[in-house]
Amino acid sequence: MVKFIALLLMAGLTLNVHAASVKVFAAASLSPALQQIIERYEQLHDDDIVLVSGASSALARQVSQGAPADIYVSANQAWMQYVLDNTAINTAKSQPWLGNQLVLVASGPQQGFDVTSVQAWQAALQQDYLAMADSRHVPAGIYGKQALSALGVWSELAHKIAASNNVRAALALVERGAAPLAVVYQTDAEASAKVHTLAVFPKDSHDPIIYPALLLSETRASARFYDFLWSQQALATLSQHSFEVFPRVN
Repeated sequence: MVKFIALLLMAGLTLNVHAASVKVFAAASLSPALQQIIERYEQLHDDDIVLVSGASSALARQVSQGAPADIYVSANQAWMQYVLDNTAINTAKSQPWLGNQLVLVASGPQQGFDVTSVQAWQAALQQDYLAMADSRHVPAGIYGKQALSALGVWSELAHKIAASNNVRAALALVERGAAPLAVVYQTDAEASAKVHTLAVFPKDSHDPIIYPALLLSETRASARFYDFLWSQQALATLSQHSFEVFPRVN
């Protein structure tokens, strides 16, 4: 190793022996904001942040089966608890990081869409399907089913759902014109220039949308990036993406 470093120096190259890799497993809806946060962080630190994005449920199962995650961010509390219950990491710590809202989007603007009206849904969908993350295990789909059930329309729409692996995939169906409507997060809707928000689901129609951040690793680099999630730089980015940020408590 010493000889290898010497050859690098002779060739005018440098080797950063302090760089550390931090693997962040995070809900798909966080991807655009987290990518920007990571870019800013890597401008300030030598650490290499690797983002693994997907459905909270799929990522939780991967982590519980031994995937080398240093930080896990879920789109609901249940999958975070699943990771805590199925890993032997006694030093793991978590706390609420972000909040979001649930909205209905379409490819074009419409006026006065009534989410409580079965007739409105039938007229908008006709022979097509409502795009939504899988309500059996994906948080956005779970919240969506809760909201549609509370509003009294789930029984009429259950057979008209185009279930996706994650909320970003549901959004993409409307962006491509493959579905007329989708239930997604507000942050996803605002990040897309190809969809319009038709309605915001009442907050009391579903569980609070909370993203807990879970620190699984004891490495300095992991703790450093975890702390950075509450930095002024990160907060500015999250605000631009319309996330609600919970204050740091530990």
